[in-house]
Amino acid sequence: MRKEVRCICVFGNNNTGKSVVVNAIAGSFRKKNPNGFLAAFDPQKRIKGKDIDVKSEEDLNDLPSMQNSMIIFDDFRKIHPSTQPSKWLSDLMDNRYEQGLDLVFVFHSPKRIIEFLTIYFDIYVVFFTNYKEQDIIKKIPDAEIIAEASEIVKKEYRLNGSGEYPFFPHCVTMVNDDLIIKVNFKENHDYGKYISFI
Repeated sequence: MRKEVRCICVFGNNNTGKSVVVNAIAGSFRKKNPNGFLAAFDPQKRIKGKDIDVKSEEDLNDLPSMQNSMIIFDDFRKIHPSTQPSKWLSDLMDNRYEQGLDLVFVFHSPKRIIEFLTIYFDIYVVFFTNYKEQDIIKKIPDAEIIAEASEIVKKEYRLNGSGEYPFFPHCVTMVNDDLIIKVNFKENHDYGKYISFI
């Protein structure tokens, strides 16, 4: 069993590069865990190389029993529209360490993040969003660093645009380390850089 598992929140507007980075995260997981499963709720069919295609809530009943695996929930609120955690979600979060499950939750807006999940996220990948800093702080407890990362990405968009496929500017925020890492920012001359954290 792996000693460390990740719970990652990815958020930003549509067409800002979220799927590119989620696929890079999945690829990194595959390299480090060749025998692990990759499951994904993927309504837009953008996640590459998944072993299990989750189509509905019923498909999630067996997921907590998977070991040393990654589960990606693209556009999470489509499979879990409620703001209150369902039984399967509570079970998944309670068992993720014992099962060695890395979890990736993708949201198209910080307002769609379920507050219950925010206590579990240790990494936020922040893309461009139209929401204001105070909207993020209201939604995510202790979110000043996340709001700061969002403002950094907005400034990059204003100064240098949205980047070019597949090198979209975003920030990786390591919550426990109080660290913001800029990725694909023109000022750093690092287009194509990927932060491996799985």
